[in-house]
Amino acid sequence: MLQFPHISQCEELRLSLERDYHSLCERQPIGRLLFREFCATRPELSRCVAFLDGVAEYEVTPDDKRKACGRQLTQNFLSHTGPDLIPDVPRQLVMNCTQRLEQGPCKDLFQELTRLTHEYLSVAPFADY
Repeated sequence: MLQFPHISQCEELRLSLERDYHSLCERQPIGRLLFREFCATRPELSRCVAFLDGVAEYEVTPDDKRKACGRQLTQNFLSHTGPDLIPDVPRQLVMNCTQRLEQGPCKDLFQELTRLTHEYLSVAPFADY
């Protein structure tokens, strides 16, 4: 007959489990999906997830269409007049990103903004999750 081990035998395992944002919400597929579902219940978090998805799409967009895709991301998520402005984005970083986009779009254009978005999601939203 199968049975679970006594709780005292599992204490070491409990202490060794990683419970941080990166582990639970980025690396683990089920945790990632559950965190995204949680974010879908709040508009400001849903916008962050949509931005991250847009950046992932931008990175795999063919070179000839990358500039248009980058402009769309900038207009939707980084512009004050955009419908899905993501929170806590420094204006200087947005201006630098826009200038680099016009000079020539590269795959890592939104890297710093992606890092800041993950940092934002890893604090209060992750604690609420």
